[in-house]
Amino acid sequence: MHAEGHSHQGPLAGFVARHERALIVAWLGACAVLVVVMGVWGLALNGAEKAVDAWDERWVKELDGAQKVLEAGDSKTALALLERLDKDCPATFVKHRQDRERERLLTLLGTALQKEGKKRRTLETFQRAVAFDPKNFANQFHLAQAARELGEDNVAKAAFEAVLAIHPTHAPSAEALADMSFDAGN
Repeated sequence: MHAEGHSHQGPLAGFVARHERALIVAWLGACAVLVVVMGVWGLALNGAEKAVDAWDERWVKELDGAQKVLEAGDSKTALALLERLDKDCPATFVKHRQDRERERLLTLLGTALQKEGKKRRTLETFQRAVAFDPKNFANQFHLAQAARELGEDNVAKAAFEAVLAIHPTHAPSAEALADMSFDAGN
């Protein structure tokens, strides 16, 4: 049994009692190092965020350049640029910071494909735009126009009807449906 007034201390308690000041200094030093590391990490993350923003801006500038090439009438060169951009940054989901640019990419890509006479890929690309954001009537309208020009009347009719379901006062779609019905003899 132990003598009164003395308690049995384990090896850890004895070590802490003997080195209390050194442990406090080590703890404070570790806290200071942690604060410095967190500060450097914050700066690094901010730098990383700026690098990502610069990469995204480069992508958008390339998209702008491809659009200018397409508008200048060089659909073959524009198609190559747009296909590369679509491969690098595909439109896969909405609610991305650059969802409008990705929709624009699909629209431009579909237009370039159509100008190059690639019927199946044109329709697939405009259908991708519709799938990307089905609530955007412009995506439906681009599909409808392309399908009509490519002689896919059933696809065009369904797409024009989808536009009117979203935007009932969209005059070009109503007019196109009336023209298609008239052309069909209805």
